[in-house]
Amino acid sequence: MARAARKIATAAAFGGGGLTALGATAYGLLIAEGLLARKAIGRPHGLDGPHSDGVYGAHFPGEPIRMAMLGDSTSVGLGMTDPARTPAVLLANGLAAVADRPVELKVVGKSGAPSAELAEQVDAALPMSPDLAVIFVGQRHHHADVARHSRTPSGQGRAAAA
Repeated sequence: MARAARKIATAAAFGGGGLTALGATAYGLLIAEGLLARKAIGRPHGLDGPHSDGVYGAHFPGEPIRMAMLGDSTSVGLGMTDPARTPAVLLANGLAAVADRPVELKVVGKSGAPSAELAEQVDAALPMSPDLAVIFVGQRHHHADVARHSRTPSGQGRAAAA
């Protein structure tokens, strides 16, 4: 019985070692492919989308609604070449049409910004005294980061001010 157990343990050790080597090889291959893809595609984070700040629905009467756009690459319209197709401008135009008022848009988002950096964006948006703030945060970000920050005294002041 002990002899059979030793054989099973030896086979498992050698088999497990083979699987470990296979896993390490696959991991190395994925890393190499990622590096090659990054070299071919480039690194999009840190790039800006098209300039989208401005007044939309200017033909409507009344004082503009001040709207700030915060978040990551979606908020800046990364990948878009026409500002009219960015999420910020689409929202600003839609809001202007529904409210029958112009909308002054200020985009303070940053491509690649994690939710933990939203406080900096809030600080950048506050000088315009926004009536409305839209936050686009990608799925890779954790809600706990935002919740944890909003419980701090400075986070609560920023949230109340925004």
